[in-house]
Amino acid sequence: MQVESRLAWLRVQAKAADIGNPNAAKQVFVVEQSINVTPKAKFYNRFAFGNDPAILRKAIFTQLQYRPTGSMEMFLQYGPDYIGGGGFPVDEWSLNSGGDQFDQIKFILKGYF
Repeated sequence: MQVESRLAWLRVQAKAADIGNPNAAKQVFVVEQSINVTPKAKFYNRFAFGNDPAILRKAIFTQLQYRPTGSMEMFLQYGPDYIGGGGFPVDEWSLNSGGDQFDQIKFILKGYF
């Protein structure tokens, strides 16, 4: 399910696989949201959970995006950006196989010339 407006965007996805096999059953759940704070600043959050017989995996990613001009971008982010980060997050490989939360802080500055 996906909902979008001028102020915010929300996507919720869930997947259950191999539910008839208790040794391989898996549930994956992802919630993503983006909130436009100003025309140049945005908050993005992703919460991803993968549950299988071996372990409960989770990944929390949050990012503050700032675009002061059309040719410059700045990002301050926490968490692993690749877990659940694909175009269809519940099918993303690292969430389904073994990715798990760890502390990571990044500051990214991009300029286009």
